[in-house]
Amino acid sequence: MMPNVLAVVGILGSTLLLVADVVLVYTPLPAKDFNVFRAALGKSQRRLVWGSLLGVFSIPLIIVGFGFLYVKLQPASPWLAVPPVIIGAFAYVIGAGFHAAIPFFVAAIQANPAPEARQSPPLSTMWQVFRALQSALFIAVAASSIWLLVAVLSGHTLYPRWTAVLSPAVTGMFLRVLTRFTPPPVVGVLFPAMNNLAMLIFLVVSVATA
Repeated sequence: MMPNVLAVVGILGSTLLLVADVVLVYTPLPAKDFNVFRAALGKSQRRLVWGSLLGVFSIPLIIVGFGFLYVKLQPASPWLAVPPVIIGAFAYVIGAGFHAAIPFFVAAIQANPAPEARQSPPLSTMWQVFRALQSALFIAVAASSIWLLVAVLSGHTLYPRWTAVLSPAVTGMFLRVLTRFTPPPVVGVLFPAMNNLAMLIFLVVSVATA
């Protein structure tokens, strides 16, 4: 019963984080034009605050859900079962900092949206922090997702091998490619939330195959 509770908590957290990402960043732009500066335009203070707080407070719930993933990975060797869980949880900790930083960065852009203002000390400093968090998040998500894919494909976990097709590495890549062929309103939803949507799908698959 306890592992199932962990899974439900993780699914709830992933759903809330997906909503938070859409509230915080949704902008109907083509994927090639999607960036934080353009996404910043037109965001209300209420939207920034609620999107940020919902994102930060939903992330601990997702980390709880990683306990369920570990239960299903545990029959494999520790080298296969432990790293994707630890690195994945670490990625979401970085994500909490990322969500907390976004409203301040966006508010600064809104206060002075001129392109030359991006070279000012406040925006330049924020941009350095933002890029560092973004890069660290990308590396951690990629490492965790690939390691999880390898673990599932090994056949030594409680996951059927076919679930590798719905693992975050595969669905995340599929969603990224999909944004290249979908209209801007759909891109506005998928682009900021694709990694969390991929994790939500895998958590649901994890419960369905328990």
